[in-house]
Amino acid sequence: MRILIVVIVIIILVGIGYYFWKSYAGKWGGAGQPTISSYGTEMPAGFLEGLPIEQGVALKESYSAQYTNTTQKTISYYSSKSIDVNFKNFLSYAEHNSWTIANKNEKEDTMKFFYAIKDKNSLSVNVVLEIPASKVLVTITYLEGK
Repeated sequence: MRILIVVIVIIILVGIGYYFWKSYAGKWGGAGQPTISSYGTEMPAGFLEGLPIEQGVALKESYSAQYTNTTQKTISYYSSKSIDVNFKNFLSYAEHNSWTIANKNEKEDTMKFFYAIKDKNSLSVNVVLEIPASKVLVTITYLEGK
């Protein structure tokens, strides 16, 4: 008799779980999945203008991700400039264009970054030394809020 009751309770719980899964799946995460567009080595349309990106640089990668209330655009490229020069140039750009620096790390020799906000937007700049290749990689992520 106990086994029958346990089996009935399990069937009821599975039924309730299935109902909620079908009814609320989109609200719990399905609708939050981004639409990703890869641009390869091309600059994403609408990328933040005026950044001190080196002229003629070839992008390593470029993509955008469209979320419900935010669009993320990211580029990365190898720089011929040092980590310090890149970091100072991008930090100066942010400060002179009214970005509020929320977080930064400029203490490491092989990696420097900052995160800045302005209105509903955010800007993240990471400058790192890729060790085996000894190349300076700059990654810029711009999030445009709605």
